Amino acid sequence: MDINIALKYLNKHDNNYRLSSNAPDSSATIVYWDSGNPDTQPTTSELTNAWNAYLTANSSYNATDPTISTVGISDNSITNAKMADDAIGLAELSATGTPSSSNFLRGDNTWATPSTTDSTKMPLTGGTFTANVTFQKEITENTYECTGTVLDPVNGTVQYKTLGANTTFTEGLADGQSMLIQITAGSYTATFPTITWAGGSAPTLSTSKPTAIELWKIGSTLYGANVGDLG
Repeated sequence: MDINIALKYLNKHDNNYRLSSNAPDSSATIVYWDSGNPDTQPTTSELTNAWNAYLTANSSYNATDPTISTVGISDNSITNAKMADDAIGLAELSATGTPSSSNFLRGDNTWATPSTTDSTKMPLTGGTFTANVTFQKEITENTYECTGTVLDPVNGTVQYKTLGANTTFTEGLADGQSMLIQITAGSYTATFPTITWAGGSAPTLSTSKPTAIELWKIGSTLYGANVGDLG
């Protein structure tokens, strides 16, 4: 029973809404009757009859929670300020789709997966620039130690290798690709793939210093130049 509703139904003052003890059954009591209240204190029987009459006249009253009537809350009367933080969970949202750690709630009330494609951005997996590109700062590359025998810029365009035996190289450059390799030969020799060398012949590798060689391919022809012995 909501005593204050019953008091209203009896056309009596609401007793300041503070001095009544409400309960969902007939155990509700008036714990204090304000002496300044001009109305006489109603009996338990009067309250019970008034409450039953109210329920009969208001069939939409929420009996499982007698403090709330489904017709007693005005539209837009529950504002953000009246709601506790995190009071509404994902399960209470009317959005379509399934929420997860990898999607987001769009403005159209739909759970959606973020798009990773943006035609105005270069993907992390690489792509092709179709217009002029200006780099205003340095470009830093990772150097790569060539552990095999294939000369291929896919591993990086700045490479180095120390020979541990006489070595025959192959190459994997594509048209327009280039790379620099620094070879420390020691007492070993290197045999290169078919290369059109600047000066007409392959360089002789130093036995005491690293030798730097630049390679580049135009069409199907691989070119090479001896940058020189270092140190």
